[in-house]
Amino acid sequence: MFIVLSAKNIKLEAKSSTFQECRTKITAHLHQVLDWSKADLSNTWVDVGLENTAASEKCTFLHKSQCLASWVQSMRYSDDKPLISSEHFNWNLTGQAGSARVETRRSHPLRKGGIAYAQRYNVNKDLFSTASKRDSGLFGEPNLEGLTCPPALLDAWIVAARQYRNAGLATSLQSAPKLKRLRKVFQAMKSRIRFALDSSMETSFGVREEYRISWELFTTVDPFTSRPCGSHHPFWVLPTAHVNEFMRWEFNRWLAAIEFVRARGSRRDANWEDHQRNMIMVTILLRSLKASINCHHVAKRSQMFKGTYENRQGKPLRGLDFESSIRQTGLAWLPLDLFNWTDFHLHDNLMVSTTFTFNGLQGVFRNWKDVESVSREYCKARELEDQLRASEPSAYPDVLDRMRKMIYRHFALQVIRKICSTNPVLDLGPRSEHELAWEGYQGLSYDIVHTLTGEPPYLSFTQKGPHKLGRAYHDRVQGLFD
Repeated sequence: MFIVLSAKNIKLEAKSSTFQECRTKITAHLHQVLDWSKADLSNTWVDVGLENTAASEKCTFLHKSQCLASWVQSMRYSDDKPLISSEHFNWNLTGQAGSARVETRRSHPLRKGGIAYAQRYNVNKDLFSTASKRDSGLFGEPNLEGLTCPPALLDAWIVAARQYRNAGLATSLQSAPKLKRLRKVFQAMKSRIRFALDSSMETSFGVREEYRISWELFTTVDPFTSRPCGSHHPFWVLPTAHVNEFMRWEFNRWLAAIEFVRARGSRRDANWEDHQRNMIMVTILLRSLKASINCHHVAKRSQMFKGTYENRQGKPLRGLDFESSIRQTGLAWLPLDLFNWTDFHLHDNLMVSTTFTFNGLQGVFRNWKDVESVSREYCKARELEDQLRASEPSAYPDVLDRMRKMIYRHFALQVIRKICSTNPVLDLGPRSEHELAWEGYQGLSYDIVHTLTGEPPYLSFTQKGPHKLGRAYHDRVQGLFD
């Protein structure tokens, strides 16, 4: 079955069993609605598609991964000079089925001949989609990664995110409605999965092959009216009931783990260490679930695909190593050595070696760096609180003294920030900034600050120069009272 996918509102009307018939319907319609004498089609591209549908009812077709790899290989110009970019999308984190897309470079003969883009995908990928163009896919909302965030920490994030734009509105106790909404969204998405799987048991799903071709090629190409028949198909033919039951099992293995971590995080006796572990585990599980449901290009995400990798700064990091588990078992599994399976959490000594400590809820805030700073301070405060509860009465004075110092430091930092933000750039006149700093600026002595921070303070923004600071002084005094 041939179809022109870029034909808005007439897509189904123009659908035909042959490409020639489909093209005739499209051009006839365009002649009716366009002034053909004024149409410039020299740089016009058309999306055309070929769809294979099930001859029998209740069947689902899924593209075979090996056949997709051969198809992508056939579009390469040469092994050493492919002139294409390609992506492979794993179907529900499996290694046997998926989708693929290819984009040709401008210098590729196929591009010069009129083929710019091609893709093969499974029609059942839209099973959980909605009509909304803004839909980011199930469990794609970054906020969901904060499901197990302690209310007190979320309140601190909200205050930190607002303290510069709307300081008067920076109040706590805003976390309760936000967390309630996240739980509601999470339950709604689970219900959406259940309804979609239950309601499609009697439905058939085919596979589709699409090409973006030039108008010139669209009007001149003359493909075979019948395709060669044989015993081999580049796709699996499976009962829809079996496919849906596998998807239900696949999604449930992640959802059940998420629900377990959520329940564990709601215990009253959970300490800060427990909350940290729970937030990291939920982030890992949600990203895995999202990649499975939405059939992501897993190889593009090093934190999930690779066992070890380096970030842009060259820091070695650990990933979930789905590459190995998919290759060995045909399905993505969490690696054995990365987790404490008895207590079900990431090994504590590996936390700093992964990127899962920064969850999507933190990234939602515009000034996420301030939010991250608050997280570190909250961590220190909770550790002191846990230490106070666990220590002997004789150790109380020492812990309380550390708490007082922490409070004083933050009070002093707020005062410094307030003073410096009112005069971010000094009118130095003939005198240098160094001279003013030596005399003391708003009660801050240069030599004391220099001794405590280990480097000279600068009161205004510095874009260049030997110091290459690039930030205002009041933003660089975080360690002043450490």
